[in-house]
Amino acid sequence: MERSLRILILEDWPSDAELMTYELRQAGIAHTYRRVADREHFVAALAENWPDLILSDFHLPSFDGLEALVLAQAACPDTPFIFVSGAMGEEVAIDAVKRGATDYVLKDRLSRLGPAVQRALREAEERRERRQAEAALRESEGKYRLLVNNLPAVVYKGYVDCAVDFIDEKVEELTGYPKREFDTRNLKWFDVLIPEDREKFKQTFLEGLKTSKSYIREYRIRRADGEVIWIQDRGQIICDPDGRVEYISGVFFDITERRHAEGALRESEQRLRFLTSQLLSAQERERKRISMELHDELGQSLAVLKLQIRAIERALRDDQQDLKEGCVELLLYLDGVIDDIRRLSRDLSPAILEDLGLQSALKYLLDGVSKHYTVSHSFEVEDLDHLFPADAQIIIYRIFQECLTNISKHAGATEVSIAVKENDGLISLMIEDNGAGFDPSQVSARRATGRGLGLAALDERARMLGGALKIRSQPGFGTRMTCVIPVDQRRRAAGN
Repeated sequence: MERSLRILILEDWPSDAELMTYELRQAGIAHTYRRVADREHFVAALAENWPDLILSDFHLPSFDGLEALVLAQAACPDTPFIFVSGAMGEEVAIDAVKRGATDYVLKDRLSRLGPAVQRALREAEERRERRQAEAALRESEGKYRLLVNNLPAVVYKGYVDCAVDFIDEKVEELTGYPKREFDTRNLKWFDVLIPEDREKFKQTFLEGLKTSKSYIREYRIRRADGEVIWIQDRGQIICDPDGRVEYISGVFFDITERRHAEGALRESEQRLRFLTSQLLSAQERERKRISMELHDELGQSLAVLKLQIRAIERALRDDQQDLKEGCVELLLYLDGVIDDIRRLSRDLSPAILEDLGLQSALKYLLDGVSKHYTVSHSFEVEDLDHLFPADAQIIIYRIFQECLTNISKHAGATEVSIAVKENDGLISLMIEDNGAGFDPSQVSARRATGRGLGLAALDERARMLGGALKIRSQPGFGTRMTCVIPVDQRRRAAGN
């Protein structure tokens, strides 16, 4: 239940005080009141913080209304103070209001008292709510500034002409320029941009304006000391109902260290790829050397040995049948060894690739696989040999060879499908099996321990061709490996 309004009446005539309270009751204002007639009791009532409203006569025998106003303003400045007097000229009344009185009512017009009190209470409530709102706003602003100051970024309000208002002083640390240079528009953000990045800066803003009304852009600025740093700029574009840009709210992040780290990482990856490329090339040369030695040295030695054993077998007498049979068995064994040497030599450095080209070499691989699996293949590109130089053809051959080897070792498949297609200047090499499948993420994780490097080698070979290796696999549902390689159109034109 709301308590009634407490009114302090400063009046030396009790009858006048009664008339005031009567008018207030007539106006429907529930209240209680205390009447005082001198300074001592008035000050005591103020000290108790008792009144919600003060009604005061202007002239009292031992006290002055203006002095009472001063005392009330000091003790309870938010409490409405209304003069109710019988002898108060207009100039005096205006002066009293200027000094802080809420209103004045003449005793011969007490009918105005109810509306005057209601208006005074309403205005007091509005002032109280406004002060509360202002206090809440100050508290909110304080929290916001605390948050902004603790952010690892510079908060800004920007405009289409690149004028910028900064919320905090961190812009000075970021740019080396005083904040007031931006606040006074002596310096605009466009002025600190590196000239080479300005066009992209504009384009990113325009693209964001057309689409999501937001953007993330990265560019360089030059600090006051000449140092160039990288900025990530995240902005939200605020438009009016007609679509015109009002302002941009955003933050600047200093990403110089990240950019330098990314650059160092790219350089490291390039060096690693170069070393890997050199390693694979050296591996290919070594394979070729070993293949030639197997073919030319060991192969010829075995052939000579075979001729010698055959000569021994022919020279044996008829009664040396056991030795003849031993020689025959040895010749059969040597034939197997020679076949293995030839196969190993071909695997190490396939002569068919050099002699007949990539397409024939791939079909040779398929012939070997078809002995163990049901193989389907589709070569939609007829001039595959002319699309790639010799070193690229060897890499493509190795990709196929490694994939088919993995299938034979790990997949447990019964069917293998191979397709070579071209689309939009890209050659797609696809190998698919119906085997056990695997989880690619687990294989990638094993690379860190030195295992699972087969896929890493495949991926690196694809990178050497400027392409990419895509793997789709799931345990129990087979595997599809697709290598997408760009075609050198100049070479194609030359081949045509």
